[in-house]
Amino acid sequence: MNRKKMIELIVYILIVIVGTVLLMTNHLKDKEKIHDLHFGGVKNAVVSVQ
Repeated sequence: MNRKKMIELIVYILIVIVGTVLLMTNHLKDKEKIHDLHFGGVKNAVVSVQ
């Protein structure tokens, strides 16, 4: 039982580390893309309201 909990803990930590690395790299690469998507979304919202 103790070994199973240890494996679950290691898997959880690995998932968190991989997720954090992916989020950081995506944020650095797509900073301008997110900026454009934000303003594009605002423009589309204004057009759809009219």
